[in-house]
Amino acid sequence: MIGQNDAYLRERWLEFWNKENHDRPLISVEVPLSTRDTPPRAASLEEHWGNPDYIVAASRWHFEHTWYGGEAMPILNPNLGPDFVGAVAGCNLIYSPYTSWAQASPRHGTGSACCRKYRRQANAFR
Repeated sequence: MIGQNDAYLRERWLEFWNKENHDRPLISVEVPLSTRDTPPRAASLEEHWGNPDYIVAASRWHFEHTWYGGEAMPILNPNLGPDFVGAVAGCNLIYSPYTSWAQASPRHGTGSACCRKYRRQANAFR
């Protein structure tokens, strides 16, 4: 993205998604810039995954401390991890630094409607 204008990037990505980039593949290079600054740290795993203010601040820090080459561009993709559907269905979300998983709520038990709904939804994608 460095040295490239937005119109060029937009055109190149549209060509890619329309299967019209016949001259060459897109090139996406992201290189961390050397810095003495440290990224913002979340106070807890729940904040790391679920606090929009922290997610935006950490992503902004990453964008500002990364060199983007070729057709690379900064992208923010906030999510609650792979078991978001389970959380929506009423299961508890358990967090780790790199992922999350759904666990039945003690008040619902593993045979609860929320867990059965989650299993049906999860199995639909297999």
